[in-house]
Amino acid sequence: MPHSYVFMGIIIILTTIMTYVIPAGEFDRVEDEATNRMLVVPGSYQSVEQNPVGIFDMFISIQKGMINGAEIIFYLFFAYGFIFILTKTGVFNSGIGALVRKMKGREGLIIPAFMFVFGAMGAGFGMYEESYGYIPIMMR
Repeated sequence: MPHSYVFMGIIIILTTIMTYVIPAGEFDRVEDEATNRMLVVPGSYQSVEQNPVGIFDMFISIQKGMINGAEIIFYLFFAYGFIFILTKTGVFNSGIGALVRKMKGREGLIIPAFMFVFGAMGAGFGMYEESYGYIPIMMR
């Protein structure tokens, strides 16, 4: 099985090639005063001049994407490191064991309870992408 970097590289190269194939276009956007977000105007799609991405721009786009996603990327790094340390020291398995012992007979409620907590965090204070860092907890 190829490494995940190979898959990401193939996807980046394919999307770069597709900028030469797929016609360019855009929607008009307006700012929603209630949420201060830019919203797409339905039915406003129009074709624009083709602006394909070159090889140099492809590499610059990777850098720009990592800069724009740095907050999430580093959060995931730290979350994974946290889970890794908990797993290697045995604390994680001990905690899960204690949770299962406490929930004796109601083990089926553990995953729905965690789903509720993660959903509440997403709905309450916008923790959407950050919840990906907790996936290793549920997979263990």
